[in-house]
Amino acid sequence: LSSALSLEQRQSLQRKLVHYTLQTCRQMDGELEIWTYPFSDSWLEDTANASSATLHDQLGDDLGERMLNALNHATTTGHAAILMGTDCPDISRDMLEETSTLLSCSPASVVFIPAIDGGFALIAAASPLPANTFKDVAWGEGLALNQTLKNLRELHRPYSLLAPLADIDRPEDLCLLPPHLRP
Repeated sequence: LSSALSLEQRQSLQRKLVHYTLQTCRQMDGELEIWTYPFSDSWLEDTANASSATLHDQLGDDLGERMLNALNHATTTGHAAILMGTDCPDISRDMLEETSTLLSCSPASVVFIPAIDGGFALIAAASPLPANTFKDVAWGEGLALNQTLKNLRELHRPYSLLAPLADIDRPEDLCLLPPHLRP
């Protein structure tokens, strides 16, 4: 988005998306965690405290490793985990509830909300994911979902797909933002 927005506009948009995502998540029961990479923003710390969320540093060399560590942090303690970015404001409480229901019915499964660009806007699991869940995934190239699903099939891990949504990754995606979130 740097080619379309100034640094100030990008920061403003990020803050709006974080607040909006936290509002959606607070409608659900459960612990709220914010995982960030790298962590060095006092605004985010204040936002986490105001939301009764715990703040964690993402650990890992790539996006897949960081997501795997965050998901397995929750699932190894016996809790289901729903991981989503802040760049998909169309994720609703109903979708989060549907995700939770699917995990309750099939605790070994993984649930995704695909992104229309070939990635995914949400991934959820009720039990730890194997280390090679995201093996050889090309992040940001429109293949992330298909490559992850291939890995899950090879691991004999069931999965469910909800309806795809748009995420906000590129300048041409900005028009998809609801008016109250636009920079």
